[in-house]
Amino acid sequence: MDEDPYDAEARATIYPLVVAAFPTLLPLLHDPDEDIASKTLTIVACCTTVDGALWSQIAPYAQTEHRPMLRAGYNLVAWASANPVAFAWVVETFEQAQEPVIKLTAALVVAQTAQPVPEALYSWLIDTILINDLTLIKNYNALGLTRRYWFDCALVLYHRPLIERTVLAEQCLAYLELRGLFLSAEDVAALLIIAFGRLHYKKSEIERGNIQATVVMCLAHVAFATVNGGYRVPQRMLRNFGLPWRPAEINGFLGLPNANHPGFE
Repeated sequence: MDEDPYDAEARATIYPLVVAAFPTLLPLLHDPDEDIASKTLTIVACCTTVDGALWSQIAPYAQTEHRPMLRAGYNLVAWASANPVAFAWVVETFEQAQEPVIKLTAALVVAQTAQPVPEALYSWLIDTILINDLTLIKNYNALGLTRRYWFDCALVLYHRPLIERTVLAEQCLAYLELRGLFLSAEDVAALLIIAFGRLHYKKSEIERGNIQATVVMCLAHVAFATVNGGYRVPQRMLRNFGLPWRPAEINGFLGLPNANHPGFE
């Protein structure tokens, strides 16, 4: 995709001004008003994406921040910097942190950066997800520098063995069912990625188990069998993922209709 000329102009004009003002900007990271500190952290994250060397100026604020949500955000700023020193700090944070949202953000950064990823970190992530801590999920989704909890977890765990992904997909399903029909596109995408072990459906490369049929059945119910006539996010995500998304095609994928289910006509 071609670069947006407006974005390029913004980077060329606004970014130098922000960097020049860094000495004035950085103290706002410790502003008593958490909203001001959080907004400043977002600005800082954008700058470190352009210049990872800025981490050296940010590090003292990261190391002395004790508010959990802000402290978690610094893991993501460190990741954005692509700075080896910053990454080493995130690894240390994962090993030492006790606050769940801080440890989780550190774990996800390490899982997307380290080569190879320590098996103990994968085990910790899976054990944490299986708890299905709704407070942790809510806090993670509120960080502002992330995507969605389930989507970010899916991106680091989709290649795990089917036996591990099955229980993760079941927990993701349980979470989505709590939300009823209000499914975000990223949450549905996460469910499909975990269940199928791929970022896009390729039949020849899928290790098939019951979980795949369970997931497609659940999404089809939401899309076609609801009282209000259906909710289209699941249907759109099935299509985007490369799976059958029309009722008749879904029936064929699931082997419907049968004695136990009428299908989705």
